[in-house]
Amino acid sequence: MDAVTSSRVGPSVNADAGSGNECEGRFCARSVIPEPPPKATKRVIPEIVITDFGDQEVKAEFTTFRVIEDTANQEYIDHLFGHDPQLATCRYVVSEKIDGANVTVMIDHDSIRYFSRVREFYAERPFFNAPMALKKYLPDFRKIQSELPTIGCQTLTLRGEYFGKGICRRINYGLDRYYAPFVIEKDGATQTHHQFRAFMQQMAFCRLKPVPLLVADASFNEAMAFNPEELATQAFTPGTESTTPCRDKKAISRYDFIEGIVIQPVDRLIKDSNSPFLLKKRAEAYREIEYLPTQRLNAQPCLNEEDSAAASEIDESLVGHSFDGLTNFITLNRLTNVTSHIGDPTSSNEIGVCVMAVLRDAKKDYCKHHTDAELVDRIPTSNFKPAHEKIVNLLREHYPLLFRKKQKVPKPPKVPRTPRVPKKPKAPKAATATC
Repeated sequence: MDAVTSSRVGPSVNADAGSGNECEGRFCARSVIPEPPPKATKRVIPEIVITDFGDQEVKAEFTTFRVIEDTANQEYIDHLFGHDPQLATCRYVVSEKIDGANVTVMIDHDSIRYFSRVREFYAERPFFNAPMALKKYLPDFRKIQSELPTIGCQTLTLRGEYFGKGICRRINYGLDRYYAPFVIEKDGATQTHHQFRAFMQQMAFCRLKPVPLLVADASFNEAMAFNPEELATQAFTPGTESTTPCRDKKAISRYDFIEGIVIQPVDRLIKDSNSPFLLKKRAEAYREIEYLPTQRLNAQPCLNEEDSAAASEIDESLVGHSFDGLTNFITLNRLTNVTSHIGDPTSSNEIGVCVMAVLRDAKKDYCKHHTDAELVDRIPTSNFKPAHEKIVNLLREHYPLLFRKKQKVPKPPKVPRTPRVPKKPKAPKAATATC
């Protein structure tokens, strides 16, 4: 898992280091050029065995919850199934993907702390009005706090979705804000979905409810084939019962349809890892790409010895990708999802941070769909400028108050000066007689 990062996004998208698309199994011009130094590996919390510490207090550190991969990322699925073949044969559950912000609640014996994906938040520095909006869950959080010895851990972490009025604003969840967990960790060790459901049932919380479950037992292929289109949300809303799949389209609007689904094994984590295997599948209306190419671009052709020797002399700044079609990856859905991570911009000073965050997210997604593009490649000005302008236009449409020009305070009218009264001329001195 990622360690907690700064709330600021970074200086520049083009200076982004690291790559999510290595040239594995192929030899290309870029492979013979020295790679930039890798980023420092981010800390992964190992499984903690409390008996090994005796009376020493054990506290897990916060780590950012990893972004869930899309079901369309076949390379990721094939890689994990090759590493852990049992993932292909185990049973799966399908749950509703709630349209909200990822929030982590860490509970130990003496504190209850709240985190977004990028920072800790508290009353003096809130996140979509949380933790004030989460006060109604404090009795349930304190119940966990009092039951930690029985649960068998020093720190229990809830990973969940914070959603409702004013958050993402795409689905009608009522007039309040809610929190629904979907994963728990005991002293940093992730629990399986079966263990999570058993925990939620045993605790019998007053308000805290898990994300809605759509399918409780399915094969991997059945879960992948589940259609998330035009299903009414089952997330609890005030004064209403959980709804069912939409049959009467006149009785429900598009603002009640779910964002998508999340699938995960019932009772298995990734082999030799402390990570759950999660995949998301969005409904068509919530896709982050306007146009997805039907085929990935082919890898660069193999080079012989002479070509590779010549390639080693090429200036690295000249090797890159055109990033044609990058603007197709910049949509209002992507802007909404990015702001759910970093928070809504509240002043014109935060516009630049938001623009670069969206551009970085679009660039990462672009590289996943174009195998010959890498994050270290600079975006040419011909494609960087329209992408930048499109993000600014989306922000102007979505947050018009940030672009309102400050009205100049008119200067007070000058007070006319009173005319000066002319001085009386001095009388000439009388001539004195001389002897």
